[in-house]
Amino acid sequence: HGKAKHLFACEWNPTAIHALRFNLEDNRVADRATVFRGDCRMLVAEHKLECLVDRISLGLIPSSEGGWETAVRALKRDTGGWLHVHGNVIVKE
Repeated sequence: HGKAKHLFACEWNPTAIHALRFNLEDNRVADRATVFRGDCRMLVAEHKLECLVDRISLGLIPSSEGGWETAVRALKRDTGGWLHVHGNVIVKE
């Protein structure tokens, strides 16, 4: 385990939420996680997650660009953090 003090997850897919909760329980870390259902672009402000986290996985594909601004607002102001950005890339042959 990564020894995170707490995990905040935003997800809008009910099947993915079910799988996430199952895995949190199975790995015995559910007590250190909060799962929010919906779009992170609204949930971060709604649940006062600004300036709170030090690592964010932007997993939406084909592009996570729509969440970049929200992700930066969620990073700790004094120390910053890591953004793990995902997206599809077109490769020309």
